[in-house]
Amino acid sequence: MKLPELDLKDMALAAALADSRHLGAAARHVGLSVSAASHRLSQLEERLGVPLFHRAPRGMVLTDQGARFVAEARRALEAAQAAAAAVGGEHPVIRVGSAWLMATTWLPPLLASLTHAHADQMVEVATGRSREVARWVEEGRVRVGLVRATEARPGVRAFVVGADPVVLVAPRSHPWVREGPLPEEMDRVAFVDVSRDTGFGQFVAEAQGHLGIHWPTAVRVDHLEAALALVEAGVGPSVLPFSLVHRRGGAAVAPVAVSGLVWPRRPLALVIRAGEALPPWAAAWPALLRSLVQRQG
Repeated sequence: MKLPELDLKDMALAAALADSRHLGAAARHVGLSVSAASHRLSQLEERLGVPLFHRAPRGMVLTDQGARFVAEARRALEAAQAAAAAVGGEHPVIRVGSAWLMATTWLPPLLASLTHAHADQMVEVATGRSREVARWVEEGRVRVGLVRATEARPGVRAFVVGADPVVLVAPRSHPWVREGPLPEEMDRVAFVDVSRDTGFGQFVAEAQGHLGIHWPTAVRVDHLEAALALVEAGVGPSVLPFSLVHRRGGAAVAPVAVSGLVWPRRPLALVIRAGEALPPWAAAWPALLRSLVQRQG
């Protein structure tokens, strides 16, 4: 069998460039000068016979062929790292991705179970929006991702593990805490809103349209923790994930029931690359996460 003339450093360069989109940053990551990295990339594309990247306003972007190559290159690099670790007494790094909110709510107990069982291995966690994490899994940048299930991509396999409720919360001093509003009364109070540029903000906006309710905005932020802090400070009520409110606890805010209104839930999923199985270190995660979601819901 004739093996292709591929170099691990070339594959590492392509993977780093896919992550950073800038040749200078990718070159530094693999210990090359920019000119040497550019030469290597050109030679690699020439050997493969296809362009791996094209230039865009925001830097170097993978072509379709490049995305397929980098996904397999990451697997080859991981296998090479594991092969070296097998004789060197070390273990390859475990790479996990998580949506921002889930990294502070659902992920910690999963990582606790992992580090207890594999105390000699290092874990790296990359956080971002659900759609970004799903893409990282598809590209092989992380092995397992924790995302909103509706953001799963065609190239990943999803294990839906339950749903995270949302809840209307208000400062303890707010009159709604004593007596919840009717849906038609919610447009009389200005809310702390989460930006629609975030996945959760989009979710709430879609829920408003579906339920036929609207309210004015007092403050709009792009971070869930900041929104909860504003509610705690007495700025106004907000609709937030129950997992966040439950984790923070405290006496500054209280959940508010709205007569006749049922908020939709946000489905959660663990995702891995399509065609692959959960790695052994994450095999118990779906069952563990389901039990956590059921206990909280």
